[in-house]
Amino acid sequence: MKKHIGDIVYEKADAKGLELVGPLWQKLIKHHRVRSRHFQEHFDRMTWEIRKKELLEKSLNGMMLVDLAKDSKTGEIIGYCVSTINEKEHGEIESIFIEDSYRRAGIGDNFIKRA
Repeated sequence: MKKHIGDIVYEKADAKGLELVGPLWQKLIKHHRVRSRHFQEHFDRMTWEIRKKELLEKSLNGMMLVDLAKDSKTGEIIGYCVSTINEKEHGEIESIFIEDSYRRAGIGDNFIKRA
């Protein structure tokens, strides 16, 4: 069952918020691993600890935003978007994921606008 956009609340976090997105990031990697024909080895080698370290290193010379989407009724984190701005003021969406049952509710659009 798809969720209504009114059921979603958003929270901003800094680099410490990365700890909260690990389980969803694992789902993202699984999603890519199943669908990728060209980068299978990359996804097989990638771990959350490696990716988290990469993101934290990127944030040292710039800024990082960890945006979280939560189900307002359960408090469960159902999506995230990690974005950075480097020392040259170039912004990038580093990682984004939304649980299947919450997709098509405008969460991704909201994440992009907030980033």
